[in-house]
Amino acid sequence: MHFNMGICYEKLHNHKLAIASYLKTIKFNPKYLNAYLNLEKIYLNNGDIEEALRLLLKANKRLPNEESINLNISNIYKNLGKIDLSIVYCKK
Repeated sequence: MHFNMGICYEKLHNHKLAIASYLKTIKFNPKYLNAYLNLEKIYLNNGDIEEALRLLLKANKRLPNEESINLNISNIYKNLGKIDLSIVYCKK
């Protein structure tokens, strides 16, 4: 339910409520991949790359074998100029 609310809020461009909804989704289901990915997208679109990275690193602990999370972490590290860390996550 919270995830779907997040999608609705996103479509209405209410990022504050979308973020809150996705965070509630993660609270109730810490392995809900799409909640992490949608939340990451909002953070990045708002220019909050550090928050997006913190979120994905937390997601990586809960879903360590999820390729999309590892690749997104790799891309963020690349954009931050941390190529060594980018390579580490790209190879996972």
